[in-house]
This record gives sequence, C-alpha cells and structure tokens, in this order.
Amino acid sequence: MGDSFLHLLYAQAPRADLDAVVVAAEQEGLAPERLAALRAEYDVALRLRETIARQRAREAELSALYDTANDLTAIRDVDLILTAIVRRARQLLNADMTCLSLNDEADGASYMKVTDGALTQEFFSELFGTSVRYTGASVGYQLASIFAGALAPIIAVKLLDTGDGDNTLAVALYVTVASVITVVAVLCAKETSGSSLRHDRVLEPR
Repeated sequence: MGDSFLHLLYAQAPRADLDAVVVAAEQEGLAPERLAALRAEYDVALRLRETIARQRAREAELSALYDTANDLTAIRDVDLILTAIVRRARQLLNADMTCLSLNDEADGASYMKVTDGALTQEFFSELFGTSVRYTGASVGYQLASIFAGALAPIIAVKLLDTGDGDNTLAVALYVTVASVITVVAVLCAKETSGSSLRHDRVLEPR
C-alpha cells in the first residue's frame, strides 16, 4: 500500500486520491493491524505532500524575487518597472489578477495604475469564430468604448450631483450593477478552449 502513496505523490495526485486508497482498504475489510499501518502511511504521505508543496512554493517565490531584482536593475522606464512589479506580485501571490492603485485620501478616490492578469483582449477575440474574429473583436471593443467607457464618467458625475451633491453611494451602486452585469456576461460566455481553429464558415466553390 505504501507504494500506492509514493506513486500518487510522484504523479502529483490530489489529496482525494490519497483518501481513496484508505477508503478502498476499509471497504475491502482489511485487517485492523494492516489498516492501522496504512493510516500511518497515509499520515506520512500527507505530511510529505505538504512539504513538497511548500518547497515548490518557496522555489517559485525565490525565482520571482530574482526575476524582479533583475528587471528593476535592467529596466529604466518607470511604467515598465511598475508593470514588472505587479506581474511578479501576481506570481508570488499565485493570484489570477493583481493591480497597483493610487489612493487619494483627500478626495476619497482610487486610481488604477497597472494591472496584470486581466485577459480582456484574448477573451473578446475568442468569443467570435475564426472567420470574423478580428472584425468582431474590433467592433465589439469600439462599441463598448463608446457606449460604456464614454458614458460611464457622465453617468457617474450626474449620480454624484444627486441629493446633497456628494452622493457617492449612488456611484457605488452604479459600479456594482455594472460589475454584476459583467460577471453574468462572463459566466454565460461559452468555453472555447476545445474549439477547432479552422474556419467556422467555409465557402463552397461555385
């Protein structure tokens, strides 16, 4: 049974696979002595798995720190340096997206400077078939810039002026509604990772 745990650890199997070995042994009616030994091996395998995971995380952190130091010494442009810092932070935190923002405490505002991990362009392009991908992504992006990006500041200013002239709650609700619509749209979008890259519309010869 110990070999099973070693093979699972070598294959980087999830913990559920380790649990399945113990469950299968219990269902087979393994002798109490052998079952106790198997559970002891299971505990050792879990501790070893955690140790391996921490070691890999440590190696990734050291690699990211080294790359960050290399970027900071090689890059001279401020924007590129900030982009490198945000990218390395995402690697260190193992996050889907990271950002760097400037908080203005006097005005109570926050300004987004750099983001990393937001794959907006790739997401837009994959929503369309290969025969119309460039046109569809371009038209969709331009229309969104006009009807969403251009109108958003105007709507926010109008909402801010409602009530006593400092209605930040209305602006927050507007941003929340827009965020909910975005989440729903993303969840409704189809997965295209398994789609063929061939043209979805083939012109037949006349």
